[in-house]
Amino acid sequence: MLKFIRYPFFLISFYFPFLGVLILSAHLLTTNEPCSYPTCSSRWIHGKITDSSFLLSQLGLCPIETDRFIGWIEGIHKGIGHSVDFADDTLVIREKKEANPKTLKIHSTYPFIEAWVLCQIEDIGNMVAAVRSRNANGDDIRVEVFDLENGKLIKTESSQELAFGTKAWEQLLREDVDFLPFCIRHEKSTEKDDPVRVETKYNTKTTRITIIMQSGQKTILEYPGKCLEAKVARNGTVGWIRTLKETDRSFVEIYREGNIISRIFGKYQKLKNWYFEKEGRGIVLCSFAEEIPPYYERYDLNSLRKTDSDEESLDQWTELKPWAKPLDAIGKNIFLPSFSYSEAFE
Repeated sequence: MLKFIRYPFFLISFYFPFLGVLILSAHLLTTNEPCSYPTCSSRWIHGKITDSSFLLSQLGLCPIETDRFIGWIEGIHKGIGHSVDFADDTLVIREKKEANPKTLKIHSTYPFIEAWVLCQIEDIGNMVAAVRSRNANGDDIRVEVFDLENGKLIKTESSQELAFGTKAWEQLLREDVDFLPFCIRHEKSTEKDDPVRVETKYNTKTTRITIIMQSGQKTILEYPGKCLEAKVARNGTVGWIRTLKETDRSFVEIYREGNIISRIFGKYQKLKNWYFEKEGRGIVLCSFAEEIPPYYERYDLNSLRKTDSDEESLDQWTELKPWAKPLDAIGKNIFLPSFSYSEAFE
C-alpha cells in the first residue's frame, strides 16, 4: 500500500521491496498536497518512480517505453507561499536490460516538462527523445530533441516552428495538443477544480474510470463495455474511446464537469486512436475497417462539426496532412504511454 505523509517543502522516500522477475523494486518520492504554486497545479510532478509497472496506476506521470528504452519524468518544485524558488524537471531514460543498463538524465531549456515522445527522425539513425518544456511564467515553450545514444541535444524548435511543422513528432508536441492521461498546468490557480489525471480499469464487463481533480479529489464512473485511451485536456475536458460489447462499435466519449457532453463517431466502425487539440476545444481521431485505409478526422467540440479529414493512400504516394501524421505514426515510430490498465478490480 502506498502511504502519503504531509511535509511542506521536502520529500520523503519509501522503499518497496518486490520479488520476482516481472515486479521490480521501486522508490516513490511524493508529497500529499497538490502543488499550490501559480506555475504548477499538478501534484504528481513531485512523484519519482524507478522501473515498476506496479506503481503505474498510482502516479500521474506514466512512463513511455519501447522494446529497448523506458523513460519517465522526475520533478522537484520548492517555494514559499505562492512563489517558486526552485523548479527542476528531469527526463530519465533507461535501457531495458538487466546488466549495466545505461541511464540518461535529460534537462530541457525550461524547467517544466509538459509532454514528450520517443521517436525516430529523418536523417538521424538513433532513437531520440523529443521534449516539450515551458518556462516558469508559462508563456513560452521549447521543443528539444535529444540523441538517446549519448544524451546530446541535436535539435531545438520554437512554438512558431512547431505550429508549421509537418513531422509526426512536431504535430504531437504542438503547444495546443494534449495527448496524455495527465495534465500539467502552469497558469495561476483558480477556484475551479479541474481534472488533472484520468485512468481506466477494465474487468471484462465494466470499465471503472477514475478522474482525479487538481485538489486531489476523485470522481469514479463505471460504464459497461471497454473504455481505453483516456486523455485530459488543459481546459479540464476529459475523453476516452468507448467500445460497445454488443456491436463492437467504438467512439470518443467527451466528459466535462460531471457529465458526458458528446459522443463522436468516426467514419468506420472502430477507432485506432485520438488526441485533444486546441487545448480541449477540438479533437483528432482515426477510424478503420478491414482492408480499408484508415480515415482521419478533425472535430470542433463547440459545434461538433467536422472541420477537416484525410485518408491514407493505398499507393502511399500521397502524404497525410500534418495533423493526421501523429495517429498514423503510432505503432511505427511514435511511442506513447499506456493510457489504460486492463486489470480486474473488486
